[in-house]
Amino acid sequence: QGNITYFDELWEVNPNEGEDVLKNPNKRNTHVTSYNMIGYKSLGYYTSEEDVVNSPRLLGSTNLRPGDIKYADLDGNGYIDSNDQVRLGKGYTPRFTYGINVNLGYKGFFLYALFQGSGKRDFNMGDGTINGRNGVVHPYHKDYWTPENTGALLPRLLSSPLYNNDNNYQTSDFWLVDASYFRLKSLQVGYDFKKKLLTRIPFVSTAKIILSGSNLLTFSKTMDFYYDPESGTGSNHVYPLQRTYSLTINLGF
Repeated sequence: QGNITYFDELWEVNPNEGEDVLKNPNKRNTHVTSYNMIGYKSLGYYTSEEDVVNSPRLLGSTNLRPGDIKYADLDGNGYIDSNDQVRLGKGYTPRFTYGINVNLGYKGFFLYALFQGSGKRDFNMGDGTINGRNGVVHPYHKDYWTPENTGALLPRLLSSPLYNNDNNYQTSDFWLVDASYFRLKSLQVGYDFKKKLLTRIPFVSTAKIILSGSNLLTFSKTMDFYYDPESGTGSNHVYPLQRTYSLTINLGF
C-alpha cells in the first residue's frame, strides 16, 4: 500500500514587486513556480592563473587565485555583479512526498514497515553548515581545494571568509544540496505465540514478542553533511531525528 502527494505553487500576481523587477525574467516572482533563492550560477573553480586573468570576476574580488569559486557572467558585460543573479534550485518545501506501508505475516511471524520520502527540494548549505564557519568541523571539511586536490568539495582555505569581497561564500548554486530522501521510518518484526505454540492454552489470550525500530535507514545527499533531511526547513543544523529501538512483550490473560 502506498501514497504520493504532489503540489507546486505559483505567484499569479506578486503585489510586492515593482515594475523594474517584473521586467527582469531572471528574478521576478510573478508567474514563477517555487525556487530556492536568487544568486549566482557557479562554474566550478578557477583552474589556473591564466583562467583568473582571462575570466570575468566578481566586483571587488581583486585577489582571486586558483581554487576560488568562479561565477557565470550571464549578461556578458565582462564582470560579475547583481545583474548576473538568477533564480536557483528547488524550494525549501518538497514538491512531492510519498509513503509505502508493508504488512506481512507467515505462521505466526509478522512484519510491519513504513517507508517514506520526499523530492524536489534543496538545502542551501552556504551559511556555514558546510564551510565550517559555525565552529563545527566535520570530516568533509578536509576536502578543500589544493593544487593536488583540484576536484575538491570545498574551495581553497582562506584566513577569513570575508577575504576577497567574500567571493567564495556568495549566494550561489555551489552551496545547494539535493534534499530529497528515502527513509525506513519504522519497522516491527515479531512473533505471535497464539498462532501455533500456545493455541491450546485458553487462559492466555495474547502472547506476542515485538522488536521495533524507527528512523533505521536514510538515503539522502544531506546525510553526507550531517544534516537530517526531515529536520527543519531552513539551512541551519538542528538536532537530528533519533534512531530508536524497543523490545515489547505483550501478554494478555
